[in-house]
Amino acid sequence: MYDLPRLKNKFNAFLLFGVIYHIKHPLKALEIIYSKTKELLILESHYIKTKTKEPMMKFYPGSELSNDPTNWWGPNIQCFKDILSVVGFKQIAIYKTYLNKKDRGRVIIKVYKNK
Repeated sequence: MYDLPRLKNKFNAFLLFGVIYHIKHPLKALEIIYSKTKELLILESHYIKTKTKEPMMKFYPGSELSNDPTNWWGPNIQCFKDILSVVGFKQIAIYKTYLNKKDRGRVIIKVYKNK
């Protein structure tokens, strides 16, 4: 992820499936992805369900999420929308939310850079 800035290429579409909650610095990672995306980002990730519409992100400092110490973050839907907007994406649409086998929330977000 953090080596992407070294690439000269940009990509028409960027697929980011099951990655963002494993990254210690998700805002920085999405800024990098934005800089390498020409048009479209499809993001699939773990998310937390919240009753509030306020953006929030849960921090997993150990192995609280699925007994995996590489899981760091659980953003809610509004947090995803706000982060993607802050890094520069223009059109952000929740494509689908669903539960995985362990009843954990998953989301697919379709994001356009310039629409």
